[in-house]
Formats: sequence, C-alpha cells, structure tokens
Amino acid sequence: MSMICTGLNAQDLVINAELRPRVELRNGFQKPLYDTQNPAIPVLQRSRIGFTYTSHRLDMKLTLQDSRVWGQTNTESINTGNFGLFEAWAGIKFGKYSTIRVGRQGIGYDNNRLFALSGWTNFGKSHDLALYKFDNRDMGMKIDAGLAYNNPSNIKNYALVYDVTKIYQEMAFLRVEKSIGRNGLNASAIFVQERFQDYNALSNDPMNYHRFTTGANLVLNSKDNPLGFILTGYYQFRKGSYALNSGYPNDLSAYFLAANVRYRFFDSFGLNLGADVYSGTSTDNNSGTSHTWQKLYGSNHSFNGSMEYWRDIKDYGLSDFYMTAFGNITNNLSAQLCGHIFLTNNSYKYDAVNTLNAGAYLGTEVDLDFSWKVMKYVKCDFGYSYYFASDQTYRVKSLDPTKDYRYPQWAFMSLTINPELFNSKVFQRK
Repeated sequence: MSMICTGLNAQDLVINAELRPRVELRNGFQKPLYDTQNPAIPVLQRSRIGFTYTSHRLDMKLTLQDSRVWGQTNTESINTGNFGLFEAWAGIKFGKYSTIRVGRQGIGYDNNRLFALSGWTNFGKSHDLALYKFDNRDMGMKIDAGLAYNNPSNIKNYALVYDVTKIYQEMAFLRVEKSIGRNGLNASAIFVQERFQDYNALSNDPMNYHRFTTGANLVLNSKDNPLGFILTGYYQFRKGSYALNSGYPNDLSAYFLAANVRYRFFDSFGLNLGADVYSGTSTDNNSGTSHTWQKLYGSNHSFNGSMEYWRDIKDYGLSDFYMTAFGNITNNLSAQLCGHIFLTNNSYKYDAVNTLNAGAYLGTEVDLDFSWKVMKYVKCDFGYSYYFASDQTYRVKSLDPTKDYRYPQWAFMSLTINPELFNSKVFQRK
C-alpha cells in the first residue's frame, strides 16, 4: 500500500470501514398488530469497507457490503447474509469542471425525494449507470446527466423480457442546479425518463412503456440565516403502474408538492413546519388515467413518519402535515420530536359496491429521536414512535377496525462505528 502513495503527492488513497448493528422493537411497525400477535425484535447489521482513490485525472471508489440479520446464519456456517458490492465506479476527469463516472454508484439529490442512498436501510440504494458531472463553483452551476440500461442476465435474445417488478430497464435523467446570490439560495430542476418492459397480458409479447418525472426545488439553507426552507414540486406523466386487469399500463398524470420551513431560534433549538402532498386517484375515476403519485428511488424512512405506515402511495393519495422541534441537549447529544397528521387526498370507499366512505383522517404519529456522539468514530442513535390509528388506518391496511389490536409502537437503537483505517495524506506527512 505504501508503494501506491510514496512520491505521488497527486494521488490519495483512503480506506474506511463501517459497522452498524441496529435492534428494533416492531410492535405495529408499518401496520397494526392484532392483540393475539407478538411483536418482533430483529437485530440488523450492516458492515462496509470502502476504498476511495483520487488523483488529478481519475477517481475510483469501491465499497464492499455485508447485510444480515443476527441469527440468519448458524454458528458453524461461513455464509454471509447478503455480501456484495454497494459501489464500484471510476470517474475520469476532463477539462476543469467535467467528470464522467461509470459503474455502480449511489446518487442522491434534492432532499432525497427522487434519488437517495437510503442510509437507513440495511442495503442502501445504488444504480448501474454512466453519469456526466459538471461542477463550476465560480458560476455556482452544477449539471448531472445519467444514463442506465439494465438486463436480468447475459442475455442472447432481446425477446427476453426484463422483470418490471425489479427496476427500470432503461433510465436517463438530467439535473441542473444553480446558486442564486451568496445567501444560501439554490434552485434545481430535474427530468427523469424511465422505460419499463413487461409482457402484454393479451398477446404474451414483450411490451415497453415510459414514465416521465419532472420538477424543481427552491432551497434556502445558510448557517448565517436562522430561516431556511425547501419548496418542491414534481409532475409525472405518460404511463404508470402496470394494470393486470387490462394487460396494459395506465395513463399517468400525477403530482407531488412539498413545503418545509425551518427557523432556528437559538444555536441549540429550532422548529420545522412542513407539508407533503401526494396526488391520488378517486374511486369514481373511470377515465383510465391514474393520478396516483409513484415514488422513484428516494428515501422511504425519512418522510411520512418513522413507522413507515405510508411508505407506499395508494390510490387515495396522501397528505402529511408535520411539525418538528430539534435541538442540542449537550455538545454531543441532540434530540428531535416530530408529530405527523395524515390524511387521504381522495375518497376511500371500502364496501363491496364502493358506496361507503371511511373519511380522510389516517391517524397521527409521534416520533422521538436522540443522537449521541460517543467519540470521534462512534455514534449511538435511539428513538421511539407511537401511532394513533383511526378506523380509516385499519381499513386502508385491509384490517377490520372492530377487532382488538395492540397499541402501535416502534423503537430502535443503533450503534455506528465508522473509523478511517488509512489515509495516504497522513502517511505522507509522516
């Protein structure tokens, strides 16, 4: 390893590791439990080791990952839970501002709504793609253009259909970001095109269809300004979810709107007020066009409550109104308390002939979270959540509201250990 670094000051190698076990108490996580059912207590662990190489003309990153549940393998087995690559890419620099990055890579934009690395999940999210990056800090301009083309295996016949339930077969996106002045105000716009492939249920032939998502963000975020906000608007169109009853995808026309305003009253305390609105499709809609927002590859855990009751958007749509108080208890301990009120955006008729409407209120969730920095490379996070379910909550979860249920609760504690094992810059100084 020293041979790589000695005498090559323009080249740097960093090796880091992560070990993150997390225990959860799932007593009504994602949906209520009948009182005859017992809560689950899984322990999940993610282990990573990453190699990052940078030079004047070339960047490379390799991240190996093992994801497991404690007890998934017995004491006499060496098999891993799920071992593989999280990232493996190379970036070739040309000109002063441009890079082409090729390989498996995580991408995250705009508050992680459409694309996210999803650090909360045990696996995370990464894509196989080619990515062009333009970054001119003098102009305050960033441009990202990505292209991906997927196949299920080393195919020899194009007629082999890519499984639409896994991921897109083809994706292309263009994102532009521009700083406005020097006060922390940024604007961004994005356009995403996805092509999916599946069988035509009528002719049993391969079928291709496209989904388009476009929109913009306006963000104010500055350490010198106690006020900050994020305003988001996206629109989806062309074709949507695959309709098995007709053999064709639905036409799609859907939207997502979000507003989040933050104000820091003191260095150690602040408030967030926000609303997320996902469009839905009315039960009375007979037009053949779906207005239900379809999530892309963003974070599921960061929005709509920690208990993930509404990680998927159904035809009734969703509105989430929330308020968060956050602050520092000590220099190493921070906390936040968040309350959510959930509503449907469209009528939900639950009887056999679609005549009984259960109402819009989906319940309320309260999330309390703490983060403790134990030492330089060690952090402990823990939290508790409670869900106040309504009759509508049970009905949209396909449960009978007249039955007896446990009080929906969820708690977790995680330990993240992420040391830097080697840094060639430190080696060179020595």
